[in-house]
Amino acid sequence: MEAGKKRLSGDITKEATSDEVLDLNKENARLKEIVADLVLRYDVIKKYRHAGLIDKYRKYMRLSAGEKYEIIQTVTRSEIGVKRTLASFGIARSTFYKWYQNSLKSGFDGLEPSKRSCLRQWNSIPKDQKDLVVEIALEHTELSSKELTYKTTDKQGLFTS
Repeated sequence: MEAGKKRLSGDITKEATSDEVLDLNKENARLKEIVADLVLRYDVIKKYRHAGLIDKYRKYMRLSAGEKYEIIQTVTRSEIGVKRTLASFGIARSTFYKWYQNSLKSGFDGLEPSKRSCLRQWNSIPKDQKDLVVEIALEHTELSSKELTYKTTDKQGLFTS
């Protein structure tokens, strides 16, 4: 009975070799890194959830350079691998590697969101075509919108809907 009490209270010591102690220390350090990584990932997810974002990033969502840098640091330090870490964030690997290459090439400035190349929306009519349609409509006020569309398509070669 006394032996069981001593074992439960931790009074019994076990002799270990120096190799066993080194292995235990390495394992302890590895486990500490895993816990730190998980805490960091939890903090990032908690921050975005608190900001009103869902767990996974929305498609076509533009992130700031700081957010991209934070994600790169989390992924590169992760113990669970790039694929699983990015899946937990909902970010495609191609997107991550594009950010990573830009950060290696240009540093933090390479992570800044790029300016959009096209200033007009994909479905808007250019101003010169819009002016031409208005001009034809003012000349032919008796035409309905459908007839006006036929006229601009047949005579001017403009395709509008």
